[in-house]
Amino acid sequence: MVSLRVASLFSGVGGLDLGLQQAGHRIELMVERDAHCKQVLSARFPGVALLNDVAEVLPFMLENIDCVVAGFPCNDCSCENLKRPGLELGGATRSVSHVFRLLEARRVPWLLLENVVGLLKWHSDGEQRPAIDYVVNELENLGYRWAYRVVDLLSFGTPHKRRRVFVVASLHGDPRDVLLSQSAMCSGECVQLGMNNECYECFITPPRVPTKMFSASIDLGEKRRAPCCDIMHCFTTSNGRRTCVATQIGKQKAELSMLAIEDAERLMGFPPGYTEPCYPLMRPNERAPVFDTDLQTMKRFSLLGLACSVPQSRWLGEQLKCPYNVKFTYDALATPFEKPCPGPATRDRSSKAWPLAAYNMLNVNGDPKWTGRQRAPNEVSEFPLIRGFTPLGDFLEFTKNKPVRYELREGYLRRLELAHENIDSTILAALDVKRDSTQVTLPSPSKKSKIDILEDIDAEDDEQAANEYDDDSDEDEGESEETEAAKEKRHRDENNENDLDEHGMTTHGECSWVKWKGAVRGKTMYWPCVALHPLRDHAVIPEGARVAAFSPKFTEDHRLVIFFDDRRSFAWVKASEVYPFDKFYGEAMKQPVFSSKAKFTQSVESARAWCNARNLEAPVNPIVQRNNAHLFTDPSPCYECDVCVTEAHKAMADSKPQTRSRRSSGTESELAAGRSKMKSKCAQMKIIELARHGQIGATLALRKDKAVGQRIVVLWQRDNAFYSGTITAFDPHTYSFRVDYDDGDVDLNFKPWTESVMVAQYVPSNVDSDIALAKKANAASALKAKIIVHTAADAALDENPLCTKTMRRDDAGVAIQLKL
Repeated sequence: MVSLRVASLFSGVGGLDLGLQQAGHRIELMVERDAHCKQVLSARFPGVALLNDVAEVLPFMLENIDCVVAGFPCNDCSCENLKRPGLELGGATRSVSHVFRLLEARRVPWLLLENVVGLLKWHSDGEQRPAIDYVVNELENLGYRWAYRVVDLLSFGTPHKRRRVFVVASLHGDPRDVLLSQSAMCSGECVQLGMNNECYECFITPPRVPTKMFSASIDLGEKRRAPCCDIMHCFTTSNGRRTCVATQIGKQKAELSMLAIEDAERLMGFPPGYTEPCYPLMRPNERAPVFDTDLQTMKRFSLLGLACSVPQSRWLGEQLKCPYNVKFTYDALATPFEKPCPGPATRDRSSKAWPLAAYNMLNVNGDPKWTGRQRAPNEVSEFPLIRGFTPLGDFLEFTKNKPVRYELREGYLRRLELAHENIDSTILAALDVKRDSTQVTLPSPSKKSKIDILEDIDAEDDEQAANEYDDDSDEDEGESEETEAAKEKRHRDENNENDLDEHGMTTHGECSWVKWKGAVRGKTMYWPCVALHPLRDHAVIPEGARVAAFSPKFTEDHRLVIFFDDRRSFAWVKASEVYPFDKFYGEAMKQPVFSSKAKFTQSVESARAWCNARNLEAPVNPIVQRNNAHLFTDPSPCYECDVCVTEAHKAMADSKPQTRSRRSSGTESELAAGRSKMKSKCAQMKIIELARHGQIGATLALRKDKAVGQRIVVLWQRDNAFYSGTITAFDPHTYSFRVDYDDGDVDLNFKPWTESVMVAQYVPSNVDSDIALAKKANAASALKAKIIVHTAADAALDENPLCTKTMRRDDAGVAIQLKL
């Protein structure tokens, strides 16, 4: 048994490395350029050298390495990529050339490569060869014996169909013994081996034993393939977050739930929570960004789509640890290649294109090296091991109570019926889509009632108002008369003029980002906007957005977004395409902006101004409501801060001639008279003016010590990101606050009226404020006690001065005297 020292190139999240490590090998070097993957690697492989780019790796770094592993990029060869540019036209997969650059200078004994099955397939143009041809040519030129094989993850008992090509190459060993020597051709042996479950081959072979739970994986965005029963379809970078699972136990009601990220990690062989460190990005010397669970989950699903599964890599690691335990015995059944790169136009199907398993031991006796290429026999299948299979329904642990939106179910079923005729009744029941005689529809009861109410609400209100007016007019005609001012106010309210700010933007809704495709070059960008809820904000939705054609949009799953532009244009979008302005601010500002930079910058400034200056007649905010009663009085100084005290003394001194030294600072009446004779520069004067315009930071500052405990989100201009924190103290002398941020930073001189501040959803109660004040008092008491202890210690040292000759003390703190 040999433990190899491994260098991992294109490490990703460490799927290959984790399996090799579990098999007993040592990971010495890792290389990955994706920042999200690097955070996972740093957390899961502490102490391992991690480089940023494979181009930075030099041959001398592989001096003590026994095996190089590389799961190089698959984007250009994957069949999920409809364009499939390949090695010649693509820009990602060709980076595998760095592997051969390093091997040319430093011949490492073993090499392990991993990629998608598209590596073996020809491209649609018929001229560009499969990428595997380039890989094996380079290996042969470097003198490496090689073998490759397609291995399915189902072979290891995991209910996840994930076929991958593994290439093993060696300078002196036999790669066939590692990769091709094992093959599971089960004929019932799985039961005889004492396994609790059948292997996958026996599980799907008729007659099938019914499972306790029916389960099927569904890709809601896929229209080419039907749901997969009892197994999970192959993860990609985009389908993980749109995957759901239909389950049914016996005759119970069928259920449909979105796939949990923890179960997705388990399906790849990772422990639950393995990819959690990938988001948010933590950069050196920068504050931690605001955490967003949804964005983190999307990124985790994306990274799993690119990862190598742990069971596959662990099996290869165990084979590499004992590379000669099992010998390859199918050499006599292999068939040679007829030409270096078998093409798609050959008549013989057995020799068409590249096989699922092949090898070359370089036994050519002076002939071209490609003549040693052999097709492995059919006995070398995609299933190298016999393992008990666990159906998907029994495997999942975390995928529960994650409902799927109605519109996603309806759209998927419509596409499914167009592509397939026979659909399992359990899947239909799980989708829970109601039908009529002509088409598939999805009339949720709550949704139907909401649309009816919205369509008729204006007519009902007008009719009800007319009836009330008629009933009252007979009794008292005087009460029905309106003054001109009242009529003007009523017409202004009906036209929603009070719901618009000075720039013509609505004061309702939430400031957000929306993913929008621009007219220039059709580029998709995140644009700032105001998102209106179709039900809660119905009264302020423009008439043009409430026409009958938009009636299906009045649901919980849609939002009306109004852009920050001169025309105040609007559009209906899905709620999933709208992101909070503060939490997504850092990510949106990183996107490349070229031709629309000026317009984008102006829109962002308008959005920030909208957040800072909310109209006081907008939907009630607890802080604004609390200070409304005091806002419209005449602005007055606070009479507490240092500025007010200084101004009062100066005014009093100017009003009286100084004839003799004063023993007192003046009476209260004199101080008040001094204040009234000059225009104060107290911060509260400016704060009140800003609060009258609805600035959140100013209204927050007026609360003074009552704001302690308030959760806020602050924009830091230098980092270009929002950070959340809590107000923990108020200093009346400087009229400033102390803010403790969630990332551990502290701002001792925070002035909210000068910052871009947003109030968090949770507003603290009086009890929370009392607790915060109590914590502050306890902290002050603890600090005072610590000062007393240190003062006493210093006094004790002063009583016991050091001897000038020894300059030392004993354990009790007593000065040591020099003995003569």
